[in-house]
Amino acid sequence: MRSALFGLLFLPLLLGACQGYRADPPDLAAHDRSWAGRRADADGVGAYAASLERLNAEARAPFDPSDGIGLEEAEAIALLFNPELRMARLNARVPLLGAQQSGIAPDPQLSLDLLRIVESVSSPWILGTGLSFTIPLSGRLRTERLQAFAEADAARALAHAAERTVVMRLRHAWNRWTATAERVGLIEEHLKAIGGVLKIASAQRDANQIGAPQLRVLKLEEVRRVGERDLLRIQHERQRVALNRLLGLTPDAALELVPTFSPEGDVLEASAERAQLRAVNPDLALANARYLAAEKAYSHEVRKQYSDLQLGPAYANEDGDSQLGATSGVTLPLWNRNRRAIAESRAARDAAKGAYEARFEMLVGDLADARIDQRAATVRGAWLREQVAPMADTQLAELRTLGELGDMDVLILKDALTSVLETKLQILDVRLQRAQASARVHALIDPLLTPTVRPCPEGETR
Repeated sequence: MRSALFGLLFLPLLLGACQGYRADPPDLAAHDRSWAGRRADADGVGAYAASLERLNAEARAPFDPSDGIGLEEAEAIALLFNPELRMARLNARVPLLGAQQSGIAPDPQLSLDLLRIVESVSSPWILGTGLSFTIPLSGRLRTERLQAFAEADAARALAHAAERTVVMRLRHAWNRWTATAERVGLIEEHLKAIGGVLKIASAQRDANQIGAPQLRVLKLEEVRRVGERDLLRIQHERQRVALNRLLGLTPDAALELVPTFSPEGDVLEASAERAQLRAVNPDLALANARYLAAEKAYSHEVRKQYSDLQLGPAYANEDGDSQLGATSGVTLPLWNRNRRAIAESRAARDAAKGAYEARFEMLVGDLADARIDQRAATVRGAWLREQVAPMADTQLAELRTLGELGDMDVLILKDALTSVLETKLQILDVRLQRAQASARVHALIDPLLTPTVRPCPEGETR
């Protein structure tokens, strides 16, 4: 008995090897100060942008915020600071850190039985102790590890899909912000032209060549356009705040953003585009990662039918006599055999496979729809530029020529100026439509490599 109790003295030493706990509560005041201090030219931003350049050497230009923040520089800032992406990447760390600690054999179990004989005997105590080890013969530890890393891959693929989504949302928001800025400029040009016509009309009214209603029509056009411009300026400010939110900056962060429409990619043949989509689309990669995780889960549940061997030494003391032996045990797969879990995991695997195939079909449809939008914008833009715009410009030029000859109808001139403005606004809408369609195509078939999609560390069991 003394030797068994002596062994129990080592328990505190074993428990001392366990990990400790330390609280880490959030400090929003400190985070607010850090958030307000984010700058586009900070070293961390430049280093992250450099990593993107290395991964996408042929697609990205060097990061240079000194001449203003263009769309490509903004994408790097958003990928680093966007709050949704930070949360997605932190969530992706959870299964990865868990996977790195998976596939480890269970800890040994120490058992202690202490009985006292009720009758009066010289040695009334009976002591039995045992130490049981798990001998991993079934292979369940390996399948557990493979499943854990597959789930980590799916979480990482989810984070990367979120990165692609944020980049697409940024491009859409940037295009709308650019279009609003150009719309304000077009209306201001129109107001200058209307102002010139108003001067002529006021002179004609003073000379009693036109009536007050005609002059009022021109003033009404000016007032309407001034109100439209002022509302667009507010909309432009709201869109700028939305851009700052996507960039992960405070709403009042002062950055010199350069308005421009997102670039258009090359148009490939349908078969080449489908191959590109299968190869690089992050949503499709996420669906595939989820299928692989379901496949590994099914494999693990099948392996769990078989039991590991429990083996270890045993010690007993009865009537003062010490007894030393061994204990062992194994579960026999006769009736249960983990049948429910196997059936459910197999069905989940089949569902994940179907989801992968269905996602591909939907993405091909999205790609076709985006290409149709591009073609529609191209056709409408060509019609506006080649037919409508020349006619509007010709009418305005002829009216100005008549005005120089002293024969000017201010209302007809006002209608001509309005027609030119509306045509320019429609051409701007077409440019926005094409840019938005191009952003959708970019999100579907153009690769975007970030540190999030780096392969697992070398040497991991996969």
